[in-house]
Amino acid sequence: MNNPKPPVFVIDGLDVGVFKSIEDAVLQLEPTDVNRGEYSAYDAEGRLMRLAVDGQKVTAQLAETETSHADELSVALREFLKAMGVMTADDPECDLKCLVEASRKFMYAPPKLWPFRRRSEGA
Repeated sequence: MNNPKPPVFVIDGLDVGVFKSIEDAVLQLEPTDVNRGEYSAYDAEGRLMRLAVDGQKVTAQLAETETSHADELSVALREFLKAMGVMTADDPECDLKCLVEASRKFMYAPPKLWPFRRRSEGA
């Protein structure tokens, strides 16, 4: 049951985080905010995800097998994309799949800190 379809979306009010994976998403979430219930999270099909805190670590897993929150995700993505100036969001024919694809350009890419590269000799 815990195989979310990427990308993963984390919604905090009007802000939408787009993440390649659950692992990338939970690294950006504050345990205090998760405990306060400030975030809603979904996979690309609109399945709700359950966020929890284990010690100081945020965890996430699918909370459902059905796509019962697809409409909520569609509304959030449409508003987010409109705010970002993406014209596709104004098209009533643009369904959830279309909105998810349009959102990919806003996907968070964590910094690559390892492995470090050595400077070439003489540079």
